[in-house]
Amino acid sequence: MIQNDCFETPHDLAHLWGDGILITTPMGSMGRALSLHGPIMHKEMSCMLLVPNCPLSLKFRPICIPLTNKLVVQVEDESRAAAVLGIDGMNRGMVEKGTILEIG
Repeated sequence: MIQNDCFETPHDLAHLWGDGILITTPMGSMGRALSLHGPIMHKEMSCMLLVPNCPLSLKFRPICIPLTNKLVVQVEDESRAAAVLGIDGMNRGMVEKGTILEIG
């Protein structure tokens, strides 16, 4: 069980308890986003999509964010385990508790 905080600078965007979060572009992991009940995005849209993976609460729904904005995701210290970072379907390593990832 991973606990994530997501920020679209400077706004608090979401707080998620779940198995993880998928962040994709329209040309990225759209098949995986669909399997997590995310929307279909047109390939010419300039946005990234955040889709929760098995969230503990149904309050967190897929969110589209403009590519011009910076996204910050933090793996909280209260998480039960470290997170796995996957890029293009390949495992790229572990993301330890307390780590902050900046995208954009």
